[in-house]
Amino acid sequence: MSTLSVRIDEEIEKKLNQVLESRKIQDKSAYIRQLLSKGLQEDLIEIFCQQIKKGKISLWKAAQTLDLSLREMMVEVESRDIYIFDEKALEIDMEFVKSD
Repeated sequence: MSTLSVRIDEEIEKKLNQVLESRKIQDKSAYIRQLLSKGLQEDLIEIFCQQIKKGKISLWKAAQTLDLSLREMMVEVESRDIYIFDEKALEIDMEFVKSD
């Protein structure tokens, strides 16, 4: 594990201490690592969702890379109003349905 030093302003420190106190968390460093990990995951999800929207990566590949299930990735994409079907894919699906 490497060391990272970060300066935080007083307002953030107050909020941090409030959470630590209310949740009775004693290991401040572990809690900050957990917050950082969650924040990075959320940021990566956003980045991959934008790549999916631009057609640069598949939904499945994004899910795999982020260690999410395909369903979890689908929920993330949907929550950002990103639609992965283009007009051609929709036409193919409609033709398939009509053929039944």
